[in-house]
This record gives sequence, structure tokens and C-alpha cells, in this order.
Amino acid sequence: MTEHIFIVGCARSGTTLLRQILGMAERVSIAPETHYIRRFTQPGGRKNGRGHLADDAHLERLIDVMYSGRERAGSAYYGWLQRNVDRSSFREKLYASDRTERGIFQTLMQVYAVKTKGRLTDDLILGEKTPTHFNYIPQLLTWFPEARIIHTFRDPRAILASELKKMRKKGKEGPKRLVRWAPGWILEPFEAPAELIHTTRSWLAAARWHAYCEERFPENYSLVRFEDLITEPEREIRRLCSFAKIPFEPRMVTQVHVVGSGYQAQRRGAAGFDRGALDRWKTTLHPAVGLWFALFGGEQLKKFGYV
Repeated sequence: MTEHIFIVGCARSGTTLLRQILGMAERVSIAPETHYIRRFTQPGGRKNGRGHLADDAHLERLIDVMYSGRERAGSAYYGWLQRNVDRSSFREKLYASDRTERGIFQTLMQVYAVKTKGRLTDDLILGEKTPTHFNYIPQLLTWFPEARIIHTFRDPRAILASELKKMRKKGKEGPKRLVRWAPGWILEPFEAPAELIHTTRSWLAAARWHAYCEERFPENYSLVRFEDLITEPEREIRRLCSFAKIPFEPRMVTQVHVVGSGYQAQRRGAAGFDRGALDRWKTTLHPAVGLWFALFGGEQLKKFGYV
């Protein structure tokens, strides 16, 4: 029986959309991104705090960071946590856990499930969506051997175009996030090159992890191309439901809304699958970008059908 579902992939590759779709199932609760492994565990380097979780002082520091909000903790989950869950209640749950890194992660997913689904039953499938957890798939499967990992994949040129649109819309991503004091006119020329390099590295890393996981974890791992999810939604969603061992529900196709698109005025946009997301990059990116990806990722572009 599947007990956990984890959605991973490059940023802007459809992870939020897939979380929305699978989360419609009555038996599924998928928490928003926590960046838990990279920020709070030994395998990820513990960027937020040091020490063993059996130490009360360290556990209190961990709670302090998690309740400092999204900006400091670094992801959407902790902003949600601060707004929706009483700190003393959350603290009680962490102290009642086995206080291992796996146990704390399980508690984060359980807290979200109770708040959003209203219950925590034996047949409820827990999950979480952090795109960069594709770097830690072996760790996830060490903690949760029965888990299903779904890796969303997308044309890197479309990822880059979406990232640049998001960056300019928010005005605080990329170099501006790292050097807040610098005037925009100094940083703007570096935005596109920096994002191009970052997207290239992330996408090639995701492609390498796919090759590794497809061979090593065939029963626990599945890849879905964003393009296939958009053009053949029912086919792909049925396939993923079968893989994750959850019932397919028609509303997974009929009640979808555009989410997290830099091209939408609001985060939750129009109903339906946005086919325009497939080739916007062709009119927004300089032709030289195509040459760049052909040079540094041409083999992978062919492998995944992007040529």
C-alpha cells in the first residue's frame, strides 16, 4: 500500500499543478514545499541550525525557525504553518514524535493533513512537494521505502522563460534577492545570464537523477513530462493514479486551475490546462538561448523529445 507521495522536479516544471491535481483525491494530502531535507537535516547540511533533535534546546531552535515565517524558513509551508497552526500545539506534536529527522518530516505532513483534510486516518496517503528534493530521492526512499516519487519534467527553455517572467513580476528573485541593497539598474543585466546558468545546471541534474532513479527504483519512481500532462491530461493523470495506487477522480481533469504562472495576474488563474504554456518561450526568449541548450544539453533534449 502506498503511504506517501512525493512530487519533485525543477522549478516551473509543473510540480504545483500536479500537487493540485493529486490533492483532489479524498485519500491524498500533499503538503506545499518545505525544503525540509536541504534546510533542516544532516543529509542536506542543516542550513538552519545544528545539533541533535533529542536535545530540547535544538528542537526549540528548530521550532523558532519554522515559526519565523516564509522569508527566514525559506518556503511556503512555514508561512502556512504560522498562519494556520497554533505554535504550542505544533510544539507539542514535535515533542511527541520520535524526534528523528524522519519523524519531524512525518509530523509536518501530518499537521498539514489534519488541518486541510480534517482527519488523520489509516488509509490517508501523506505527501509533500518540494521541487529540489529530486536531489534527495534515495534519502526519501530510505525513510519511506513504500513511497511513490513523481518527477515532473519540462523543456528547459520553457522553464527559463517562466522563471524570467516570474523574476520580473516579483522584482525580488535572482540577483535582487541576494543583493537587496543594489539598484535595479545595476542588477538587471545579470538576471537573464544568471538564471540561464542556474536553469541549465538544475535541468541537467534532474535529467541525471532521472536516469539513476529509473534504473534503481523502478517500482517507486515515475516521470511525467509537463507537455504530456497539458496535452493529454486524463491519460497522464490516470497513469499517475495507477502508479501511486490512488483512485482516479474525474474532477482531477475537469476542475483544474492554472496555478503559479508568471503569466497570470493572479496565482490562481483560469480554469483548465494552459496550452499556451507549451510554447510561449518561442516568442519570449532570444534565439541564442536555443543554441545554448543545444550546445550544453543537446543529447538530453533529444532523449526527452524536445528537439
